[in-house]
Amino acid sequence: MKDCLLTVVMPSYNIQDYISKGIESFQQVHPDYKNKFEVLVVNDGSTDDTAQVAEEILSKDSLLNGRVVTKENGGHGSTINRGIQEAKGKFFKVIDGDDWIIPSDFEKFLDVLETVDVDMVLTDFTEQHVYNNTTIRNDFVDKYEVGKKYSGIPNVRIPMHSVTYRTSILSDNKIRLSEKTFYVDIQYTLFPLEYVHSFSYWNYDIYQYYIGRPGQSMNIESMKRNVHHHLTVTKSVLDYFSKIKSEPVLNLVVSETLVYLISLQVDLSWMVNDSENLVKELYSKIDQSSYRYNPVKRFDRLSYLNYKTNYILRLLFNPILKKYSKKKEKERGI
Repeated sequence: MKDCLLTVVMPSYNIQDYISKGIESFQQVHPDYKNKFEVLVVNDGSTDDTAQVAEEILSKDSLLNGRVVTKENGGHGSTINRGIQEAKGKFFKVIDGDDWIIPSDFEKFLDVLETVDVDMVLTDFTEQHVYNNTTIRNDFVDKYEVGKKYSGIPNVRIPMHSVTYRTSILSDNKIRLSEKTFYVDIQYTLFPLEYVHSFSYWNYDIYQYYIGRPGQSMNIESMKRNVHHHLTVTKSVLDYFSKIKSEPVLNLVVSETLVYLISLQVDLSWMVNDSENLVKELYSKIDQSSYRYNPVKRFDRLSYLNYKTNYILRLLFNPILKKYSKKKEKERGI
């Protein structure tokens, strides 16, 4: 028996200037709902005042069931792993510490969780692009009927911001994400799926995803700096694909994810030093897996041909790949 309906985990690292908005958005939820969920701020060994700021804000609302869990630095995955261990809610959702919710839609979401009998709940989220003051709402109204219970899993990749799991799916199956590694949200949205047997979709705009903070992991300079982290995650998904190849829908979802991951990894690899070794490690892992790689983009095909010919034409190919990678870097502007 769980103590509450929903556990919200807020992974937090060195965001003392950003964490208040997220916690305060939960404090704005109507008092009648505050006993239905808990907020766990998992402080990942911050070296600034993140934990103190969070504690101070939480202390201002005696009705909100919130607490700070401080641990040694272990990366985003480690905060989710710790959250799963600490969770007291029937359902489990991750909302990063620099993001926030829409209280009114969150209340409707809690009403749904009280009655719904599924392993996975999908909801909308909005990208808050602060650098140009624009917003983009992401929904699934063209894919799924609102409120309908579906068997199996969604047949498209669902972003972390839209996902809520039944907590037992994560805890009973010992779901653990890679630690000291960026980009593990991909693992979080894929690895539990083999245990999910039902889902439903509700078009509530809950998660507000802050984009544009300096140092965010999806910033292009951060991605170049952490290209080995992205490679680690890509390799872990290749391993996962080999494990679940007999599940057709899951196979499709993971395959589509790999198309995205591999293409991005190739791009990033050619943007940095040691490009040849990075792509060689990637392609070697692909060859060892059961995934059938068929590059579609011309850049990806050229890079793969370079590898398959054992780089005998590197003097011709490498400068071309480097040139195009610079162009791609400007286009991505992540």
